[in-house]
Amino acid sequence: MQTIVEPLTSRPWALEGLPPFPPVATRILEVLSQDDAVLRQIAELIRMDAAFTAEVLRLANSAAYGFRGRVDNVAQAIVLLGTERVKALTMTVALGIYTSAGKKNQTLRGCWLHSLASAFLADELAAPSGLNKDRAYTAGLLHDIGRLGLLVTYPAEYANLTAVAIEHSIDVLEVERGMFDIDHCQAGAWLAKEWNFPPELQEVIGNHHGATPQGETDLCWLVNFVCRLADTLGFQVMTPLRPYTYDELLSELPEQARERLPEDPAELARNIQSKVSVISG
Repeated sequence: MQTIVEPLTSRPWALEGLPPFPPVATRILEVLSQDDAVLRQIAELIRMDAAFTAEVLRLANSAAYGFRGRVDNVAQAIVLLGTERVKALTMTVALGIYTSAGKKNQTLRGCWLHSLASAFLADELAAPSGLNKDRAYTAGLLHDIGRLGLLVTYPAEYANLTAVAIEHSIDVLEVERGMFDIDHCQAGAWLAKEWNFPPELQEVIGNHHGATPQGETDLCWLVNFVCRLADTLGFQVMTPLRPYTYDELLSELPEQARERLPEDPAELARNIQSKVSVISG
């Protein structure tokens, strides 16, 4: 993986005043990274916030996640769905809370929808690519946390930034660095470290626009791929400088993963939209 993020030695000024990620979510990530994590700890953490618990259970019982039973409480969700899936649900709720104040901003909402679409695409393609689907979902969901952070803090400025990048056909990372002294990959890597995200997740967030060696199918590769696929299906934050056709993208997939996707991109877009709508409203 080609690393595009330069290590930051001090807190970027652009991230001053940024609201923290919901504490329950970061604490759950910490607990799940421990070898001795127990289900009771995780359940107690989620139950600390009644509204948070209700939303986790709503998603656990939704058609978007494909569970065919009924989940009535957090402990049952962990047993039936597994800790990784509950972590994915928790991160989805947390990201929704994190961005809720700015959802009326069109660019921020576009980024939120792009993140959800990327997560569901990663979930679909992970197993046939030899990767853990729940970790892939979480990585797809959080890959643009740096962009979301900048959007939450500077909604109007970032909307103008995207307009400039589109009008002058400039790489958005370059425009971000010109305005904020950092790009959203660097911002994301900083935030992921500050919020104690697992190292693998920090790497994906910081390097999801990096180039992957041909034939390599790791988590960074998958998130880079689903990010571009989400754009191609219409879940883009802005028009990419290098648009990809659906057929081009399919040709990059391992055969088993390629067989999981329909030939018609409109069918896949409808499928992803139906799942995204469950969460985004």
